[in-house]
Amino acid sequence: MSERSAQKSLRYWSYVVIVVVFLLRPMLVQADDFQDPAAAPWISEVPCKDKPDNRSVVTLSGHDFIICYSLQEGEKELTPYKSGYHFVTLLITAYGPKDSPLLNIQSLEVADPGRQPGVIAEAPSEPHVDKGPTTKISYRYSIRLGNELRPEPYQMRIVVSLGSKTDRLYFTVPMGAAGGDWLELTKESQKSVECWSGKLCSTLNLVVINKLPYPIELTQVSVTSEPSDLLQATASSTPLKLKSGNSPQQVTISLQAKPLSFFRALSGLRIPKAYLNVNYQDQYGRESLQQISMDLEVRPNLVLLATMLLLGAIAGTIVRIDLSRLQKANVITKKQRLVFAFITFATGVLVCVIALFANLRLVVFADQSTYSAWDPKMLFLTSLIGTIGGIPVLYARLKLPSPSEAKGSTDSSQTGNGNENQTS
Repeated sequence: MSERSAQKSLRYWSYVVIVVVFLLRPMLVQADDFQDPAAAPWISEVPCKDKPDNRSVVTLSGHDFIICYSLQEGEKELTPYKSGYHFVTLLITAYGPKDSPLLNIQSLEVADPGRQPGVIAEAPSEPHVDKGPTTKISYRYSIRLGNELRPEPYQMRIVVSLGSKTDRLYFTVPMGAAGGDWLELTKESQKSVECWSGKLCSTLNLVVINKLPYPIELTQVSVTSEPSDLLQATASSTPLKLKSGNSPQQVTISLQAKPLSFFRALSGLRIPKAYLNVNYQDQYGRESLQQISMDLEVRPNLVLLATMLLLGAIAGTIVRIDLSRLQKANVITKKQRLVFAFITFATGVLVCVIALFANLRLVVFADQSTYSAWDPKMLFLTSLIGTIGGIPVLYARLKLPSPSEAKGSTDSSQTGNGNENQTS
């Protein structure tokens, strides 16, 4: 390559670099931080100088400006109503050095209204000008929020101008949610909790996904139950803060059961339900409430369970009079009768214990409501049925005659004795 060609190529690339720098200069100026307040005293008068999310920096025609964005009602009002629309006030103020020209704001709109609907900026009021240590001009916009508003940061765009120079600036407004189930439970979440009356319940582990684009904090977790006298109203949870994003996070809930009196337990428990009422708020203080349902198993104290179990077994043993018939028929002795009675009693207890540990659900007669095996009434009934049903099992196991067979053999014996007496 000749020296002349090399010089020509160098000159060409020099022009390219100059053009690129010129085109990117507004973006570089906006992205770069503003000057040190010590070098530019007017910056100390700018209220948003330490809030990068609420300001923009721009240079037009050699003049530096800082633009602040503030909501008169605060971010708590950036939520849609269930129907219709409402207004919030957005104040945009452009600050510049003393005696600098005033920056003009030509328009304000959503950068992509097709993707982020529900926001319309009305025409601003007359700008307010104040000249002091800084030169500032303020524009007050009424922002109409519709019910199709989405809970996400909306990107807004303003067009500013100074003389013949214009520029576009972007900032975000954090729109909130109008209620809804923003905590999603995954399939790994625990669906039930077990409690002994008057004691702490088993730990409830929930795996949730925060579907909001903002981190949230659990402010209060309360619990309601059906019936309402089974659980304490307050509950504790850890952790208290959940990150945004689609990653599952585990939340541990601690519940406590209320004490159950003897007569309250006898009135029946059926299959209770529990509901967690989770109050949470995002980083802007906007609160939401979500209710989570779960299955609840409440067990009375051991003394009551043992009492009902024994009463059912005793009642079942008394009801069955087959052993007396067998003794009268001289099929078994009195000692065998006591042994078989004990085995019958133990059978009822065993059946009831199996029902408890199997956590059976029982439907009683025509009542289609489901009962738990831990319900004291159901415990008594299970023990009673198990005891009564234990005698036929004993007959088959010990190869004893049934009551009808025993009665037949007794009648035959009496007939034979009568015939012998007549022959004599």
